[in-house]
Amino acid sequence: MAILQSCYRNMAANGRLYLDFFQPYYKIIYQGTATEYSRFRTPDGKTYVLTVEFNNDQYSQIQHWKVTFTRAEAGEQRESVVVDLDFRSVFYSECKLMLQVAGFRVVEFDLEYAEKRGFFVVAERI
Repeated sequence: MAILQSCYRNMAANGRLYLDFFQPYYKIIYQGTATEYSRFRTPDGKTYVLTVEFNNDQYSQIQHWKVTFTRAEAGEQRESVVVDLDFRSVFYSECKLMLQVAGFRVVEFDLEYAEKRGFFVVAERI
């Protein structure tokens, strides 16, 4: 709320705020934890295995993602890069209410954003 209120104070009348949010990952909310795997190739032909370990605190809506990119070569794993992310998922209705309380009017939203794992919002300062 403090960030939205600061944006409101520093914006001209009719100024627009463009935001994107993660929607809750319901599978993780239900299970509490999960691990998913995928793989991909870069344009130069390098193969990577992607591992994502999810944890969720259902009360705070904080999700922790441990994302590991591991390069695979000739069937063997090479170097890995690990990224740890903590974020709070937000329901669209929560976002809309927070924007209204901060003094904004939602003028556009896209619930299909990021393969339906996120949503995009445009809000205007009233």
